[in-house]
This record gives sequence, structure tokens and C-alpha cells, in this order.
Amino acid sequence: MIQHLFKIIWHERKTNAWIVLEFIVVFCILWFCIDYFYFLGKSYFEYSGYDDKHTYIVDISANSLEQEPDEDTQYSITNTLLERIRNYPGVECVSISSAAIPYAWSSSSWGVRVNNDSTYYTAQVRRVTPDFFKVFKIEFERGKAFSPYESDKELVVFPDRNGKFGEYPNASINAMDMQTISYGEKTYNVSGVTQRVRTHFLDPFYSGIFIPMEKDDISPEQEIVIRVSPQADNTDFVIRFSADMKAQLAIPPYSFTKLSKISERKEQYFSWRADNNVKSISAIIIFLVANILLGIIGTFWVKVQSHKAETGLRLALGASKKQIRWMMLTEALLMLFLASIVSTYICLNLGQTEILQGLGIPLADRVMAGIGSGQDFINYIVTFVLLALLSGIAVWFPAKLSTDMNPADALREE
Repeated sequence: MIQHLFKIIWHERKTNAWIVLEFIVVFCILWFCIDYFYFLGKSYFEYSGYDDKHTYIVDISANSLEQEPDEDTQYSITNTLLERIRNYPGVECVSISSAAIPYAWSSSSWGVRVNNDSTYYTAQVRRVTPDFFKVFKIEFERGKAFSPYESDKELVVFPDRNGKFGEYPNASINAMDMQTISYGEKTYNVSGVTQRVRTHFLDPFYSGIFIPMEKDDISPEQEIVIRVSPQADNTDFVIRFSADMKAQLAIPPYSFTKLSKISERKEQYFSWRADNNVKSISAIIIFLVANILLGIIGTFWVKVQSHKAETGLRLALGASKKQIRWMMLTEALLMLFLASIVSTYICLNLGQTEILQGLGIPLADRVMAGIGSGQDFINYIVTFVLLALLSGIAVWFPAKLSTDMNPADALREE
């Protein structure tokens, strides 16, 4: 039957050329849409190295009308605030940091040397206190966190996706072999190497360093983060904490602003970075679905009208309605298969160029997400199956009309 259908497709090539061309265009567009959605989903759900469950950020702000205190007073106020927060029922630990928490809106970097080598590497820098690793349950691959008593001598390294340290995406130093890092004239000992971490799910796993917060860095307006016990973390915790601590955290010129979940920042970040792309691509997919449905229905409607006698003859000779419907569906799938071969060639070659990126089309960053060439196979299968299902739905109505006719009427009309 397959050979017979190929002959029919070739015989009606002028009519079928339009549907094959439509399949090619739609297949290519859906391929890149699926590729981007897979990339987005993998990036969103992949573990970032930070356990942000039961974690909150405590926002403290300064009254702009009051004079900012000197460094010693500011340091003393911060320690007092941290101690009061630490003693609140349900709080397991508290840390203060700068440009280090998940979905932070700021970043910092240094040019550093590794193991006394003369080569400089750009490294992300995240200033933290030792309890930062406890708050986010960051695991160590080697060593431990720096000691608060060695804050000017030790630091912690975090590697990229592949366990390397250096310039992204060509980091080459094995993070486990790092012993010292030099910045300017100062050299730090590497006290530990953590698992890979990243602050934003749409950013790569850059390599970098956690360094201790120094006295002049510490301020109530920095990132104060707490981990709450699962038992205490319920819908009332924010309300209770805000009511109980408002007065305790008011030390002029500073005052408590709000308590918010770290996980909520992820949704805000998603809306900022990806929401518009998701909406645009979803609209494209809906348009393509409608387009392919109407295109296939129209094409096979013409086929039904022009092959009434042939269909009536098949029914009169004993062919079942199911066989004829299956034959029409198989014909559509064969055209889809032919189109998919051409489309795959186009997509694989387009993916190696910067044409689509130059047009401003959102594309998957496979290197950043650690996606291999196997994704091409997934793209092909998902796209083919989706279009096959749509083809089945589109063919069903014309096929039903074709098989519901009276064979004698069809033959008489011819």
C-alpha cells in the first residue's frame, strides 16, 4: 500500500507540493520552538546548587533623612540586628552577604591568579559570612567553609558546570586542584570547593569565589537571609515575624521593611527574563496549529471532492471505511515524513549559523544548559509526533465525509 500511496502523491504532486511546503515551514519553526522550550524547562528545573526552600530575605532600609552612621557604628548595629533575628523562634540560621543570593540583581568580579601562576582569570565574587553555606545548604566537594577567624586569609571556590575554574565557557583549571588564589598583592588559601552554583537559572554555571565579608562591607542594607525550620515555615510566619520584629529591628537610622521568600524572586526573575519570549512562542505555536489544521483540511477536502468516484469504487469492491480513512491518514503522514527529512537538514544547518540570532529570535543556549546533540533527536521526534497528531485530526473530517457517502451515488455522479 505504501508504494501505491507514493504513486498517488507523485501523480498529484502539484496539489501536494503546497501541503509538503507548509509541512516544511511549520516543521522548522516548531523545531526551534520546542528546542527553546526544552532549554527553558531544563534551565528552570535544574538544581542551582542553592536550596532556597524555607529561606527568606529580610529587607532593612535606612531613613534617608537621617545621617548614615560611621563604619564602627554600622557594624555594631548590623551585628545587633543579626543576633535579634537569630534568636527569633523558628529561625535556624542567618547570614549576610553581597551579590551572592539567588536572583541577586547585582554582581561583582575580580581578575585573579591561581596557584601563584601569572595568568589572570575573571572570576565572579560573592561576599558572604560562613553561615551563608548553612542557610542555602551548599554542599562541599572538598574541604570546608572558611573560618570567621581567618577571614583575610581564606576563601571558597565554586566551579563551572564541568568542575573547572576559569573564563567561561573555556574554563580549564580543575577546581579540586586549586590551593591558592591571588588578587592584587593579597593571596588567599582555598579552604574548600563547593558544588556548582548559579544565582540565575538563565545564566551559565560560572566559576568564581566566595570570600568572607569584611568589616567595612557589612551593613544592614546588605542581603540578610534566614533559614526557617519546616515546622515554623507556614502561611502565618511572614505575618508573625513582621509583627513581632518590626520594633526590634528598628535601630535608627534603620528600620525593617519586609520579609519575602527567596523562591518568589525566581518567579519575578522568570517574568523579567523569559515571560515575553514564552508568550511570543506560544502565540506562534497556536498560529501554526491553526494554520496546519486548516491547510490539511482544505487539501484533503479537495482530494475528497475530486476522488469521489474512486472512493465509491473502493467501497463497492468491499474496502471498509476504516481502510479508506487509514489510507488517507497514511498519505498525509508520508508527506509529513518527506517534509521532515528536508526540514531536519535545514534546521541542523540553521542551528550552526547566527542568522536566527541576528533576527532577534529567542534561541536555546545549549552550551549554557549543558545540552548535547541528542537534543536534535528529541526535537525531531516531538515535532514529528505533534504534527502527526495534528494531521490525524485534520484528515479525520474529510476522510469521514469521503467514507460516509453512498458508493452508488458517488459512481452515478462521476
